[in-house]
Amino acid sequence: MSRDEKLRGISLTMAQNAKYMSPLIQNEVIDLMARMVQDAVVQECQDSDVKWYSIKCDKTRDSCNVEDMSIVIRYVINGKPVEYMISMIKVAEVDAKSLTQSLLGELQNLRLDPAYILSQCYDGASVMSGAKGGVQKILQDTLNRKIPYVHCYSHQLHLVVAHAMEAEAKVKIFFNLCEQLYVFF
Repeated sequence: MSRDEKLRGISLTMAQNAKYMSPLIQNEVIDLMARMVQDAVVQECQDSDVKWYSIKCDKTRDSCNVEDMSIVIRYVINGKPVEYMISMIKVAEVDAKSLTQSLLGELQNLRLDPAYILSQCYDGASVMSGAKGGVQKILQDTLNRKIPYVHCYSHQLHLVVAHAMEAEAKVKIFFNLCEQLYVFF
């Protein structure tokens, strides 16, 4: 504060009993900052070299047993691809139709036009990647056009590493022991 004249002036005029340390105020400040970052990323995406962007989604269960879905966008700015996790939303249902509706709802909430989705990237789970009833197919049907689906390379690499580790007996014993310790504690 000592270096910023404007901040010093504000601090001198605010009530001295106001500390702004309550969890409610702190969470409000965090939410406001998150929204500012989201707005800046969305604006950069809309101002990018081309209006098209790709999406990546993955879902996971948090420690409270609630399903969360992360949404990542990838676009080109100044001739280089950039990628940002733009949102993390809670999803009540984990069927393909509900996940697709949640994804499209969040994109519209962020002011990203789903009509400009160039490609989609998910894990290999049938609810996401299913060619007949997965999110990738429902998204294409909803937007009434072909949107290429790419199986996430990170998930593919994880599968390769998991299968390679299962082939080594000592590694298998180690991870079984780790799992037993986890269950015990």
